[in-house]
Amino acid sequence: MWDEVDNYFDEYSARNGFAIIKYRMERNGKGQIHKRTLVCEFSRTYKPKKSAEAALKGTQQNTKTKKLNCSWYINLFFPDQATQIGVTTFVNKHNHVLVPKTQKFATKYRAFTNEALNEISLMTKHGNLTLTVQRNLLKAQFSDLHFQDQNLANVIQKHKKADRINNDASALLTKLMQKKAEELRWIVNFELDKDNCLTRLFWMSPDQMDLWLRYYDIIVNDNTARTNQATNQTPIMMFTDADPALDVVIPIVFSKYAAHCIFHITHNLSKNLKSKLGENWDNFIKQFYQCHNTNSILCETADQIDSRLNDEKRCKQFYKYKQAITTNTAPVVGQDLFPVVTKLLDKYLTEPINNTIKTEMF
Repeated sequence: MWDEVDNYFDEYSARNGFAIIKYRMERNGKGQIHKRTLVCEFSRTYKPKKSAEAALKGTQQNTKTKKLNCSWYINLFFPDQATQIGVTTFVNKHNHVLVPKTQKFATKYRAFTNEALNEISLMTKHGNLTLTVQRNLLKAQFSDLHFQDQNLANVIQKHKKADRINNDASALLTKLMQKKAEELRWIVNFELDKDNCLTRLFWMSPDQMDLWLRYYDIIVNDNTARTNQATNQTPIMMFTDADPALDVVIPIVFSKYAAHCIFHITHNLSKNLKSKLGENWDNFIKQFYQCHNTNSILCETADQIDSRLNDEKRCKQFYKYKQAITTNTAPVVGQDLFPVVTKLLDKYLTEPINNTIKTEMF
């Protein structure tokens, strides 16, 4: 019977734009639940963990909390001889906005099921799949599951930390020596200093050896001034990292055009965009490769663009949801001191960047 009550209040809260959580319960002598209190997700009061001394010195970090001391709650009672669950107290008041997207963004509805957690563990430990790939597979397999990228990233990191090896260098050397013992064609050379620390490591797999013997006449030029010894042979084909200067010079000197190396292009993308895109980097680089390698028709390209726009819209809705239902744990005086600056930030910057800058300022 309590399951029916839980289902009813889940539907009730979803219709009204908030989430309900179980706060307190009591059992009778038979171990059966006979009292239960349900509260709004934003009930209770935030209690800082830092000392009063830290707060006075101004060293207490200004974080956000969803504990808004909302007064909505309901007490349910199920007597031993009764056939129905009754309501003893009901306070239907909120001190925050009600958000229609609650079922998509509330913490209660963003929990992974045991089946989903098992799939994430399998894909992380044995498949080594990226966040973007895992997200797409989970959405295809569990269509009714609502979660944000950060939720998935947290679960993935837990599994990675559990399997993480303390010394990556020694683990790599050990693995290479094992491969050499299994296959004598492996080449592994290394040097250790007086403290037995690894200083140099070189290896070639059997496949790399075969490629080297086959393509020994290929010259790799890193374009670092006065470090390369070029030959007098005219190159048949040249690859660059899309450097504009090389694109201009090569046709003049060699009467041919250079092809652009996708490895170096992505390396430059990582160097210039990874820190700016943050957690969106994995999704961006995956779509970059899809765009580079795709032979799809225009309709498929349009579908990919629509999918990306929907993801951006969902992220923006989630950010607005968090801004609406959280509050600062300490007073923010910076916004009162710099009203003109905050107004300009709100006008010209996107919300994630705006939020990051305000956090640093205030």
